[in-house]
Amino acid sequence: MRASAVNHALRILDLLEEHPSLRFGDLYDLIDTSEPTLAAILKKLTQAGILQNGSDGYRLGTRLLSLATRILDRMDVRAIARKHLSRLRRDTGETIELCIPDGLGSLVVDKFEGSQPLALHARVGVRLTNLHAMAQGKIVLAFLSRSQREEFYASDILSKGTKNTIHDPVKLEKMLPRIRRTKTAIDIEEVGMGFMRIAAAIMDHKGQLAGLISIPAQVDRVGPQRRAELRKILAVIGETISRELGYDKSYEQ
Repeated sequence: MRASAVNHALRILDLLEEHPSLRFGDLYDLIDTSEPTLAAILKKLTQAGILQNGSDGYRLGTRLLSLATRILDRMDVRAIARKHLSRLRRDTGETIELCIPDGLGSLVVDKFEGSQPLALHARVGVRLTNLHAMAQGKIVLAFLSRSQREEFYASDILSKGTKNTIHDPVKLEKMLPRIRRTKTAIDIEEVGMGFMRIAAAIMDHKGQLAGLISIPAQVDRVGPQRRAELRKILAVIGETISRELGYDKSYEQ
């Protein structure tokens, strides 16, 4: 496949990431190429399982899911954490999320559905950028450099949230030392009313933030005592996974 065809193929994948499905005519209108060339590219992508062609048009195929899963499985954090998070879900009945730091944000790489219904939750593959509002975001913020935090404070994202969200960089900075020390954080109705999250850090063999485990829940179902209990449980699980990644508390001294 020539470079131009590769670029067209990548454009098709980008478009189908934004739209559940697109017909041939839709793609032709959005991509600057001839009909025969587009038809040939779509045929090859469909034959490879990268696309599926159904009654509603073209959509992303299962081959992409297989490739994405292989990539995720190669991430040490995800591979090591899975058994612990699966057990945590079983023992608590709560939904468990696993994220990895991603610049000024975090990326959801795994999730274990609990038995409790949730109004708000993060899907695998979603990048979370509201560092000031979400529990796992606050942990990411705590381990960023000063210049990175200032970059975030200058962004439009800081203005997003609810009436309970902290938007003041000075107040956020005062919270960070405790978050760095405990490696846990909580948000209560800062992302959405009636919704909360508890999170804990996973550290790697270099003493750097490698991942985040979190529990999303409805506020009216998880009272203060249960929140404290889950926070302690997450802290222990985070420490356990960190040790398996080679983390040593002496890095903090």
